[in-house]
Amino acid sequence: MHTSLIAEYRDRYLLTPEPPVCGIIDFHMHVNNGAEDDIYVRIAGEYGVVGACAMLHQATPMQIRGKYSGFFYPIAWLRMPSATESREWIATEVKRITRAAEQGAVALKLRSTCKEGRPSVWIDHPYILEVLAEAARLGLFIYIHIAEPSCWWPQRFDPAVVGAKIEYLYPVETILKCCPELQVVGAHLGGYPEELERLDSMLGIYSNYSLDLSATKWMVRELGRDVAKSRNFIERNQERLYFGSDLVSFLSEGQEDYFRSRLAVLRHLFEQESVIPSMIIDPDALAPDYPAGPEVRGLGLDEKILCKIYRDNALRILGRGVSARR
Repeated sequence: MHTSLIAEYRDRYLLTPEPPVCGIIDFHMHVNNGAEDDIYVRIAGEYGVVGACAMLHQATPMQIRGKYSGFFYPIAWLRMPSATESREWIATEVKRITRAAEQGAVALKLRSTCKEGRPSVWIDHPYILEVLAEAARLGLFIYIHIAEPSCWWPQRFDPAVVGAKIEYLYPVETILKCCPELQVVGAHLGGYPEELERLDSMLGIYSNYSLDLSATKWMVRELGRDVAKSRNFIERNQERLYFGSDLVSFLSEGQEDYFRSRLAVLRHLFEQESVIPSMIIDPDALAPDYPAGPEVRGLGLDEKILCKIYRDNALRILGRGVSARR
């Protein structure tokens, strides 16, 4: 059994899943070109997943697309320049992302986070903005991982050292303003599932911004704090949200439970209305909001909305990129 799971709830979850209302695109997960990827593809299929946008760690776009017959939509990483980089970096990076696009990459990934400390170079560096403009011309969109859960300030991050969480959002807004042709996806509800009003405001201002619902523990915990508010947010923004698991195949320890647990929990969150204990250990699901420990408080979304966040929205943004290359 995977170390992230609560043993007493395992059997309750890991039953044969019911078919979803439509095929699911897992819009955010990670692969490593290893045997664990095979397990993910098999298990995800049991839960109705028919394709996945995969952040690449030890694979080229061509390798991952060819090996799995187009199941994966590859996501390449955009590199960061050093603080002393010359403008030659721009041409080098453009050449690299062009090659990735030619091999089948559909998007790029950036991180605006303090996990490694306060950045010396931020993601709105002028050189990056030039590369992102070229990415838009190539038909690529971009994912941005923004900050971390709000409860980690100052529990894990000292604001005196890394700054306030909001500082990691400002460069994202610069990108949205400076690159209006670039489609930007804020990973993990834009890093702000705790502040849905802020997300409403950004979606209203920036027509090129959308959000994925990945990172299972984070989404389940924060969307469950106020089910009615979360449901209303999703209903208002149903055209600009994407289902995602954030499963990392190479962290599975080769165990199927890891994949099954995340997919089962997420489908319950979106499809059901009941409240059940979560089988996933979450040290941040604490009293007073979670006095009994981690719970999955179902949102019970309408089937039409489920089809949008499970499949249709993803196919639309993925199709836009393919059309741009023709």
